[in-house]
Amino acid sequence: MFAREALRHSLKELKRFLSDMRVRAAALLRAHGGKIAYYACVAVALSAIAYAADQYRAEREVQADALILPAVELEALPTEPTQELSVPEGALCLRKYASAPEWNSELGLWESHAAVDYRLEGDAVVSLCAGTVRTVGASGVYGGFIEVESEELLLRYASVSPAEGIVPGMRVEMGERIAVADDSMPGEALMGAHLHLEMEREGRNVDFEMEAQGIQPGVD
Repeated sequence: MFAREALRHSLKELKRFLSDMRVRAAALLRAHGGKIAYYACVAVALSAIAYAADQYRAEREVQADALILPAVELEALPTEPTQELSVPEGALCLRKYASAPEWNSELGLWESHAAVDYRLEGDAVVSLCAGTVRTVGASGVYGGFIEVESEELLLRYASVSPAEGIVPGMRVEMGERIAVADDSMPGEALMGAHLHLEMEREGRNVDFEMEAQGIQPGVD
């Protein structure tokens, strides 16, 4: 709205300027004849172009200023957890979730840490939510690991030795023992026996600790 009003004002000023130049050109024509009138018309045209260009630049600056909005920083907002989760009782957090790349001295490369690492009391790993075991296995990335699905969440317990009887398809309850923490994860072997815990929501990595506390991260 402001930009349109400013543009109307500029057009009125341009019309007034051109009308004034026409009056001056007519006066020169009457007083001095054709050649001077010709040059007068050229001067009027060039002046009009220069004036219009100045007005256009001014309008663009006004519109740009009108469109620039102050940045709003969004804080983390509390929300109701969609799934009941429990943080490992008595556990010591060795390394927090970090989406930005960090230097891994064991692997000699930069990598993000989309997980939380815990040192557990007694090394027993219990299920931190009720759900269904999807995968029990081992890999060169995770060492021994177990995946448990719960509604839209997936918890991946890595650097562990699965407990006897834990198999894909079985139901586990929150607090049920499912594994023992070890140092089988190659990239974190120097940390000793610990739990490398990853969480996914609808296929995307999320911070387990924030989810357990019912916090939704702000938007950058």
